Amino acid sequence: MRASLRKTVIARALGFVRRHGILRVHAKALRSTKPLNNLASFPRNLLFSKVMTRTLVSYDRLLNTYELAERAISEGVEGSFAECGVWQGGVSGLMAKLAAREGRGRKMHLFDSFEGCPQPTEEDEQYAEEFGQRGEAESLSAIGLYAAGREGVEDFLFNELRLSRGDVVLHEGWFQDSLAKAS
Repeated sequence: MRASLRKTVIARALGFVRRHGILRVHAKALRSTKPLNNLASFPRNLLFSKVMTRTLVSYDRLLNTYELAERAISEGVEGSFAECGVWQGGVSGLMAKLAAREGRGRKMHLFDSFEGCPQPTEEDEQYAEEFGQRGEAESLSAIGLYAAGREGVEDFLFNELRLSRGDVVLHEGWFQDSLAKAS
């Protein structure tokens, strides 16, 4: 009886770990700059497992964002969090979850075209060959690279992460327009 109970508990634990992507996060933590410290934080890694597939940043950069947001909260820094270029909302979701846990009404602002990267201009010289021909700075057009629709980002933030719509503000458009409108 004891052996079968142990097998059941192990099977359930492994099922939980697989469903929540914990193994993937732990593997990335082991390859990070502080592997033992990163493995030890199960609650943080559970949150990371929810956002890792929705971001293009590495584990170490996600960890850096987490630590900086935690520091801003613990030191009482006033104001909102913001991300420019959110792709599928992973980093924004991470910061918004920390702000929600803080419980002081801190807002999370997301700025994105939700169309992908714009055509490179002459300021983007090093990327022009890789991503397409140069465009004019005055007439931005999306090239589809890293495009993620607004609806998918909203679904992730509000349904999967269960964030409050009142605490997360999406600003759609090119940065030079959307940042100016928000300020």
